[in-house]
Amino acid sequence: MTNSRDIQELHPAVRRGFEEFNRLMRSEGFSAVGVSSTYRCSAYQDQLFAQGRTRPGNIVTNARGGESIHNFRLAFDFFQNIRGQEWNNAAFFAEGGRIWRGMGGVWGGDWASFRDRTHCEFTGGLSLRDLQGGRRLAQDATMPWEAARPKSEPTPPVPALFPLSQENLAAMSALGVMNSPEYWRNVTSVRYLDNLLDNVRRRNLMDSAVDNGNGSFDTALEILQAAGVITDPAYWRNAVSSGEVPHLDTLIINISKRSRIGS
Repeated sequence: MTNSRDIQELHPAVRRGFEEFNRLMRSEGFSAVGVSSTYRCSAYQDQLFAQGRTRPGNIVTNARGGESIHNFRLAFDFFQNIRGQEWNNAAFFAEGGRIWRGMGGVWGGDWASFRDRTHCEFTGGLSLRDLQGGRRLAQDATMPWEAARPKSEPTPPVPALFPLSQENLAAMSALGVMNSPEYWRNVTSVRYLDNLLDNVRRRNLMDSAVDNGNGSFDTALEILQAAGVITDPAYWRNAVSSGEVPHLDTLIINISKRSRIGS
């Protein structure tokens, strides 16, 4: 079953829409935009529909498999990528809804029967029945915000994405370094973070039984530099001091605590 968080799984118009949405959210002071769902297969949608009905949990959708716009790659769900504040900032979702609506999309927070403030979609005027009947949004379709952009106005650059590999997420979770792999799965703005994790995993420098007691970020950088895991401590100091990725310093400290080089 598939519940992807990858924006590359979206229709090109919706993918570009998310990139512009993310840029505009950042410009309004909301830099921690995470994606919890893009494309979903029908089997996963059925499982989600069962939640709160025949499976434990709260009801989160009224759509069965084949009844969700996610099934057609025309929707994404977003959240605030700050631990403990993922879903509870009403201003964050209201601003997201305002921006997406202004771009020509449909925001789930405007729905009367089942409000879903995390949900954004764009179908280009196609109804669910159209999509179920086999009609598809043209690959060269554009959202209204793109058509409204003056021809001479360049498209703003989209921040590069540097996602963490599943292997590294699983390894760090098993080592007790990450308490919330889901949080780190949506951290994509730190260029060399996956390289750092790859270095300590592939070189077998860590052990879940090791805890050298280090609680200092500067000491953690010294430990990892001595192990040859990082080469430029200043880069990591700048990444942490920017505040763009909360808990990055804690992650690096946790890695150093499990490192054999510092034991």
